[in-house]
Amino acid sequence: MARIRTIKPEFFQDEKMAGMSVTDRFVFLGLISMADDAGRLLDNVKVIEAFIFPTTDDRVHESLMNLAREGRIRRGKTSSGQKVIQILGWSKHQYVQHPNMKAALPELVEDAPVIADATASHESFMNEDGGVHESFRLRPTTYDLRSTTYDQEETRAARAEPDSADTWLTPLRDAWESQGGIGSFNFGVAAKVYRPIVKRGVPPEELARRLRVYCRVMVNTGKTNFMNHPDFARRHQQFAGPLYENDTLTPLGKLVTQPPPEAA
Repeated sequence: MARIRTIKPEFFQDEKMAGMSVTDRFVFLGLISMADDAGRLLDNVKVIEAFIFPTTDDRVHESLMNLAREGRIRRGKTSSGQKVIQILGWSKHQYVQHPNMKAALPELVEDAPVIADATASHESFMNEDGGVHESFRLRPTTYDLRSTTYDQEETRAARAEPDSADTWLTPLRDAWESQGGIGSFNFGVAAKVYRPIVKRGVPPEELARRLRVYCRVMVNTGKTNFMNHPDFARRHQQFAGPLYENDTLTPLGKLVTQPPPEAA
């Protein structure tokens, strides 16, 4: 299914991307086009090559490794062992008006080392002298998320806002307050514990959806001992599952839709 994505003019002057090859940059744009509404796609080299290079014999293996080293993508496995690519900074650079999170791939729970796939041909690892090509040598993965030229416009805009600290947290605050969360929403604590989750690729809107689900479960089961932000940050994946499967309520969906005790 075709997806409309945003490519900002700053992309072409980005400090990290500008130092990469044209192929690497082209592959990155292809990944953006392939990604679901959470910025994820299957880490299948053959499928990616067929999408980005349908009529040529260009390869994406080395580009994927380079993009991971530069902190533009994260490669790893989901809880079910599925290999997935997460485009980092997705929620910052892509605005999806009506995200279909039900169709999105699960988030990563395990990082893959930056090393060549075992399925790659032996020749692709070798340089002209018969040694291992420099691009395939194992290097430490930093996932460098420092601001670059691509991020500066949004960074300046955020600083110009008097309440910039709560901009990305607003969906979570609204979810907490509208769904019966007990106690005030502490922005300082929330920012500290939720920011790493967002940096790992979970959009604030999706995190807010999970928080709404959690609050509804608590209200509908008559419980009042709500988790604090750090506890929810550790357990948010428990509330990420779908509410319906094949038009049937899942166990989580039943908890969300059942009437609270006072209304029963």
